[in-house]
Amino acid sequence: MKENTGADRVNIKPRFYVLVVEDNPDVLDSLTLFVDALADAQIFTASGFLGAAAVIEEQLRIDLILCDVVFREEMNGIDVAELAVKLHPNVAVVLFSAEQQSDVEGLYGRYSFVRKPFGRDELNRHIDKAFLRLRPIDEQLEADR
Repeated sequence: MKENTGADRVNIKPRFYVLVVEDNPDVLDSLTLFVDALADAQIFTASGFLGAAAVIEEQLRIDLILCDVVFREEMNGIDVAELAVKLHPNVAVVLFSAEQQSDVEGLYGRYSFVRKPFGRDELNRHIDKAFLRLRPIDEQLEADR
């Protein structure tokens, strides 16, 4: 587990707390750089379920989780998402995998899913979708008008 304290450099409290979970170090670094470009984000990283679970259990607030579905260990990204939602009910979750969306989509209607490989624009859209899923249905309908 690694913590990026970019917001601490300027001594301001971050607006967003983000957990990035990915077992491929190159992808983890890319995602961390992407999130670091977001304004006022404190980033926590983990390479699997155990590291992610530690962050989820220790932190009082997590706003967004970007998480791979498949890890080299027994537990997976869906397990991470379920633990996160249990302890942080208002967390937005984006899951990603190289697997076909139809293979995993039915498992998590509450989460946004993006298939690897993906670009910044596609990831941004899925982050927006993940936050929209947290809004009550009537607010979602109003926003769509």
